[in-house]
Amino acid sequence: MADWSISHPRARKAHRCEMCRRVIGAGEVYKRGAGFDGTAWSWKECLHCEAVLRIYGLGDGEYNADSFEDWASDGDARDLSEARDMAGFRKQWRTKAGNLWPLPAPESPATSGGES
Repeated sequence: MADWSISHPRARKAHRCEMCRRVIGAGEVYKRGAGFDGTAWSWKECLHCEAVLRIYGLGDGEYNADSFEDWASDGDARDLSEARDMAGFRKQWRTKAGNLWPLPAPESPATSGGES
């Protein structure tokens, strides 16, 4: 059985998100996981990818960069918000000017036209 932990440190140096592969800049908060199951392992992911995982439930607890790539390229968005997030992932969450996109957020019923 694996022992593991999750933390959200502020980067002291640049890291790379293991899901979208964008650079996590110094000073940016990111998700770090570490564990041991006979071998020590760790991963880092940006808060954008963490939000996508939370909102769209990729991988049912087991996920990797391929899970994100498959999701972003399948063209099967449930709504405009998800289509926008798929595009954000493919662009590594950066605008043409190099600025970070806002963090993905679940579509609220008031803005999506859905019923509560």
